[in-house]
Amino acid sequence: MRNCVNHPDVKAISTCHNCARPFCASCLVEGGEYYYCKEPACQEALKTSMAIDGLPPRLLCPNCSSDLELTKAERESRKFRCSDCDALVDYTVNPPHVKKHEEYALLLATRNEGDVAVIKSVLDDLEIDYFVFDEYFMVLDPLIQPTRFYVLKSQVERAKLGLKDFKVHLLGVSMNSGPEGVE
Repeated sequence: MRNCVNHPDVKAISTCHNCARPFCASCLVEGGEYYYCKEPACQEALKTSMAIDGLPPRLLCPNCSSDLELTKAERESRKFRCSDCDALVDYTVNPPHVKKHEEYALLLATRNEGDVAVIKSVLDDLEIDYFVFDEYFMVLDPLIQPTRFYVLKSQVERAKLGLKDFKVHLLGVSMNSGPEGVE
């Protein structure tokens, strides 16, 4: 293999599937089966070649061009928040839509991991456009920052209606001493 086009002193690991030029690992973005370089035309080819069932593990933010590493959940949902520019990116549409925070409103917050799973399930079933903020921070210290759910302002009332019977729990610990009738 030849050396990287951008870094002549570094050995290339692969070629871009679109332009066929050799690149090192830092210059390539994984796209399912193939690698693509960070040139705009090649990134466009990556977007059009992506399978409908998910995104590649790494891609460029369409808002700020930051190199992002996506979690499995983000790749499957095809929606994520850029860690650099804080934009909400929706790859369920083509071309990807960059959403601004102003379009969303806080629906609710919880410190209970079980609540997070149930709320996500309800919002998914209702086809509500939402994002979750600080979901994984709870693992580090659940009492510092709650997980917050934001939904499109136009869908707030429908989301509230769908969750009207849901009771948010303080913590993931049961305060009961045992099954009913057992002390």
